[in-house]
Amino acid sequence: MTAPAEWFRDWFGDAYLSLYPHRDQVEAGAGVSLFLRKAAPAQGCPVLDLGCGVGRHVGFLNEAGHLSVGLDLSARLLLEARRVLGSSGRLVRGDMRRLPFRKESFGAVVNFFTSFGYFASPGEDRVYFERVRMYEPDQLSAMLDAHGLVTTARFGDYDGSSVVASSPRLLLVGRAG
Repeated sequence: MTAPAEWFRDWFGDAYLSLYPHRDQVEAGAGVSLFLRKAAPAQGCPVLDLGCGVGRHVGFLNEAGHLSVGLDLSARLLLEARRVLGSSGRLVRGDMRRLPFRKESFGAVVNFFTSFGYFASPGEDRVYFERVRMYEPDQLSAMLDAHGLVTTARFGDYDGSSVVASSPRLLLVGRAG
């Protein structure tokens, strides 16, 4: 049986929340901390959390003095984000393939976890893939480079450690080139 072409429109709800309970505030804080240290966005710079889910990173970005906006397609996850953030977070329901913002609205964009790799065609994936473990760091950097983003740093975890074969993550920091 083949999944519907846009199965992701309905999947990111209660099932998703129960599958990833270990994605918590501690992990979100560590990810945002690494972003702030290594990407060093200007203080107060507007930051878009693309595929924000339940908004864990939006809260930490706001606390750090950034005007952050969370964008997600899932109404269920945004409802949870609103519950967690209260009125402190700006949340927008939308499709990352057609951003509902003016060009150059943000000074930085973050994407934590796996928000790419769900679309029907490689073009729609914006050349990011859910299965990033299939690629070597140089291959991922080349994909970013091909779309005007220059990789400036690579990390194997939120503690800023180097990438090695046993790294739990592959984190890339890029800048418009």
